[in-house]
Amino acid sequence: MVRININEEEVILAKQMRDKLDTVKKYDKIKCANNYIGILGEIVLDRYLKEQSIPHTWVQFLKEDKGWNEPDFIYDGKTIDLKTTRGEEMWFQNPKHDIYIHARIEEGDTTLDVDGLTTRGIMNRMIVDGRADVVKRGSRSDYVVSPMKMIPITFLWR
Repeated sequence: MVRININEEEVILAKQMRDKLDTVKKYDKIKCANNYIGILGEIVLDRYLKEQSIPHTWVQFLKEDKGWNEPDFIYDGKTIDLKTTRGEEMWFQNPKHDIYIHARIEEGDTTLDVDGLTTRGIMNRMIVDGRADVVKRGSRSDYVVSPMKMIPITFLWR
């Protein structure tokens, strides 16, 4: 696991970016008080990768040409979706990016714990063989995977 401290300015920026997104998005995904933590995770991970001199591209959240299908990062030619949550598991639907990374932000927004990664291929196999739990909400199916079933993040960035 990689633990990254979060700056207060990053929390403020994430909330501002969330507010800006709320004015332009065409539908409400899920309303909740902490819907800024996905953006916060991206901001903090981008800073960390820069500090570690790890070459990457952050596909910033608020770009007019970025849609919901765009990755959060590109690293070594691979698309990455960062799944930041307050929970222990990673939730997903239909894997479309090359790599998925689970990160967790505790209440209080002081640290980002980046603890596991998986690939689109592994996720699809987990769905088929039942290693990914299924949560049904109406006509929607979500899949849930514990970071314990993932590859340690330290294998990606040495």
